[in-house]
Amino acid sequence: MGAEQQTPPGKDVKIGNTEAITRSFRRAPSIVRLGKECISVTHEAIEGPMPEVWLRSNRRVIALGLVPIVLLGVMSVLLSMKTASTLLAGVAVGMLVLSAILSGILLRSLVSPRIAYLDGQVLFYLKAGRPIAVPVHVVEGFFLGQGPAHLPIGDADSQVTINLVARLSQKEPQWAEIEVKPALARWSEGYISIRGSWCEPLNGEVIRRLNRRLGEVSREQQASVESSS
Repeated sequence: MGAEQQTPPGKDVKIGNTEAITRSFRRAPSIVRLGKECISVTHEAIEGPMPEVWLRSNRRVIALGLVPIVLLGVMSVLLSMKTASTLLAGVAVGMLVLSAILSGILLRSLVSPRIAYLDGQVLFYLKAGRPIAVPVHVVEGFFLGQGPAHLPIGDADSQVTINLVARLSQKEPQWAEIEVKPALARWSEGYISIRGSWCEPLNGEVIRRLNRRLGEVSREQQASVESSS
């Protein structure tokens, strides 16, 4: 009898992992589509002229949120490298794709402002997707307020933070009520209350800077309208 050909140790495990990962990607079209949509939204956000940033997001809080997501991605890579199970390899791929999508969303939030200005419109980044563009003549001013922090930890009812409030013109009722992400802001009765927990530190200097720049662009828009008429 001829000697049987021996398969080198570890070879089957490597091939099994590769096949499992390939099959897992084929079985997760919805996750892949979600990832493509996230990339598409991010790509659209960086196209065209860059807006002038008026108020930044709270980068420290967002960066802290990235830590567990990155750890999840590292764990999924280690799991896919060490397991010979098709099921576990599929779970690892799903975890990796989910980690990549969540990281992309948070990275986009990291670079996105809370308030910006572009072409005669004040941009409010208070929900997923494109910012809410409000004509500059509708925004009357900014001031400090107070309200619930809406943080995901601790007693939500006892957490209070300084908010930024934008007052809108009562002559434009179509802007009085807009649906936004509750954790970021409340938009009701012609007032936009942005949670201080999710934007840069708020103080009197920030308010003066916002109102000063709002006045400047408002006068520029008014002069442009008068010159064209």
